[in-house]
Amino acid sequence: MTEKSRLIDLMKDCLERKFPHYEPNHVVKAAQLSKEGEFWIGYKTNLDPFAEESTHLDINLCGDTCFLVSIGLERDKRGQGFGRNLYSAVEEFAKLAGSKSVRMTASGWTPSGKTRQDYMVGLGYTAIGNMEVQKVL
Repeated sequence: MTEKSRLIDLMKDCLERKFPHYEPNHVVKAAQLSKEGEFWIGYKTNLDPFAEESTHLDINLCGDTCFLVSIGLERDKRGQGFGRNLYSAVEEFAKLAGSKSVRMTASGWTPSGKTRQDYMVGLGYTAIGNMEVQKVL
C-alpha cells in the first residue's frame, strides 16, 4: 500500500468514526506536495462544480504539523455540533498520521456569532497572534 492510499484510508476511517454525516460515496483524495513525505488530503461531500456548497476540508501534512487549510459545513448542518465532529476527525487523523499539532488561520464567525478564533480556543486550541490557532496533539 502506498503512503497516499494509507492516508486516504486513514481519513475515511476517522471521518466514519467522528463525523455522523460521512458516507462512503463522499470523496477523499490525497496528493504528494513538493517535498517528499508532505501530503495534501481533501474531503468533499459534493463534487458537482455547480453546487452552491459542500461539506469539505483540506489539510496539508508538513513535517510534524497538520495545517488545516480549509473546512466548511453545508448550511443545514451548521450550529448543531457537526463542525466539532469534523474538527475532531481532523485531529484524530493528524495524530494517527504522525503530526504533533494542528494549526490553522481561524478567520470568520460561527453561526452563534463567536469569532472563529474564540470558537477554536473553546475546542482546546491556543491563539497565536490575531488569527492563527494551534492545538498540540
